[in-house]
Amino acid sequence: MGYGFSELLDFSDISDFSGRLLYIFRVIEKDNSPNIEDIKSSGILFGPVPLSNYPNVRGKGAWKLIGEINNYSISVPILKNVQGNYTQKDWSKIDTWYKLYNFEDRSSYCSYEEVRRLELPVLYRMKDIQTRATMQLLIEAGKKVNEYYDLNVSTPFLRQYFLESFHY
Repeated sequence: MGYGFSELLDFSDISDFSGRLLYIFRVIEKDNSPNIEDIKSSGILFGPVPLSNYPNVRGKGAWKLIGEINNYSISVPILKNVQGNYTQKDWSKIDTWYKLYNFEDRSSYCSYEEVRRLELPVLYRMKDIQTRATMQLLIEAGKKVNEYYDLNVSTPFLRQYFLESFHY
């Protein structure tokens, strides 16, 4: 599809396990000479999602630093989590969702609709980020993800996320 762009926020001083958070921007470019202001103004496709490692900067699949954004939010984003197992088919039927503040402080239980657009504190690999961004863009373009991906071999979390939570 082209080049995607992201913003990395490092909260590993607060949460060394899941403190590397990535926002994925909506814009996709065909060349690799992007304008940072155009990227920022495109909006967020998804995120923040916790990373398992810092992005590769060398070798196959390397990510390239193209600039620094100095006017970012310094507050820790709110995530969602669930008491129990989120592999249930219909997430809207689960009644033990809660908001997660500062990576560990929980809210009281709330409905799925209250946390639907928040991210889970599931660690993503770099390949998962690329796959999820592509899947999200395919869905928004009205295309069927299963025509492009074999969902039986995709990461189980991504399969769950798209097929069962969003009913795609």
